[in-house]
Amino acid sequence: MNLGLRYDLFPGAYEEYNRLSNLDPLTGVVQLAGKDGAPRDFIPTDYLNFAPRFGFAYAVTPDTVLREGMASPT
Repeated sequence: MNLGLRYDLFPGAYEEYNRLSNLDPLTGVVQLAGKDGAPRDFIPTDYLNFAPRFGFAYAVTPDTVLREGMASPT
């Protein structure tokens, strides 16, 4: 059995030539990346994505091992 802490770095969507778009549901306006004050990345990078982690392994026979891992959703 093991317990731990998981860290995931999810860099936001970024496109070099600003070919991303996003629909703002509140205004109904389509925003184009890097145009009219819209950011180039609509999903910012999350540097603080920590989550608990649990896992175990059990040898049923010499040839069969059960393994399970779980982390809380972020």
